[in-house]
Order: sequence, then structure tokens, then C-alpha cells
Amino acid sequence: TSFSLPAAPSGVAVNPNTNRIYMVNQASTKVFVIDGNTNTSTTITIPTTSLFEIDVNPDTNKIYVADAAFPNTLVVIDGNTNIPTQISLPGVPNGVAVNTNTNRIYVTDSTGNNLLVYDGNTNGPIATIGPLSINPLFVAVNPNINRIYVSDNGTPTGTVAVIDGNNNTFMSTIPVGDTPLRMAVNPFTNRVFVANRNSGNISVIDGDTNTVVSAIGVGTTPVGEGVMLL
Repeated sequence: TSFSLPAAPSGVAVNPNTNRIYMVNQASTKVFVIDGNTNTSTTITIPTTSLFEIDVNPDTNKIYVADAAFPNTLVVIDGNTNIPTQISLPGVPNGVAVNTNTNRIYVTDSTGNNLLVYDGNTNGPIATIGPLSINPLFVAVNPNINRIYVSDNGTPTGTVAVIDGNNNTFMSTIPVGDTPLRMAVNPFTNRVFVANRNSGNISVIDGDTNTVVSAIGVGTTPVGEGVMLL
């Protein structure tokens, strides 16, 4: 089954509890929702035009969208009603990720070079961490150890910043490859996988030591990856 989408899809997230797949597109004002049971699709209209990244909290059935169009918002969608709510942000958001254990939402702010922390229960701000780097882009979470990882491609040698989610403090910077973008975490093996676009590889980070243990060549311009947990 295939679905027609506008150009430049930029993010996808899955709610395994409802079997819904959510996709955003930088050139569209809509979040596309696919019903995994019937392979039918619908849309949720957002009053903006640059939906950059998306994540889901399956425990609360809330969907979070980083909206990089002015005036810069975090869009929170109730998965039960598909009604969106917009939260104003201090800068341009690129990445968003959820810690399902703490119900904390993490948003990268490329204007202030910070990581913004929000309470998923109230949608209110908790902390601003940073400045972290020159150009923080995407964010990933290991909920088992409450660590947050932020990719930064604003330096000649890309890095990943490690944040302690228990006290919202910066822990370390890990050199990876050229132009790191999206990341995926295996919380059971405590490995972080970083797609390095210009290096054409994936850096594998040991979450216990915060060091790169291997680099896997994957070809030209990788931008993202995922981990299937069975």
C-alpha cells in the first residue's frame, strides 16, 4: 500500500498502542495519520507551514511536533481527538523527543543553541539547558537511564551532547562523524546510533562510557535510523 504525500517529508513516529503512524512534512500544514489496522489515512491541520520533526508518547497518546515556522511553536496533538494545541517557543525548534518514563518533552532550540524541557502533564516549561553547541538539531532519549542525546552539526567534526535528565545538566560531548543528524537509542543495550550524513556512516555510542565504539558505513547521505525492540 502506498500513500500520496507532499514533497519533503521530514519526520515519522509510531504509536504502537493505537497502531497509528504519524508523518510531518516541511512543505505542508498537515500531519498525516495512517491507521495501521486498515492502511487508511487522514490528516490533522496545523496553522503553520514548517512541520520539522515529530514524536509520540504512547502512554499518554500525545503527539509532539516541532514547528519551525514563525512564531516557532511546539504542537501538542491529543491522539484521542486529533485536536492540536500550540506552545510558544523562544527559538526555532528542529528536534523533539519524549521520555515516556518521566513524561518530559525535549525540544532543540537552534536560535539560542539550547535544549528546552517541557512537562508533558501541564505543557509548561521546566528548564532551558545550554547553550550546548553551535547548531543543535535532533534529540533522542534513553528512558531507562534518563539520558538525552542532542546532535550538533555546527562544527567541522560533528558531536553529540549528553544530558542528565535527572537534574537537567550537561554531562559530556562525544565526537562523532561529519554532519550528525537523527539518532536512535536501544535502551536495553544502551547503544546510541547516530546518522552522519556527510561521513556516510552511523556512529555507535556506548551509553555507559559515552564513547564511540564503532562506525558503520551505510552509503551516501544517511539522515536517520530506527531501532526495533521485540
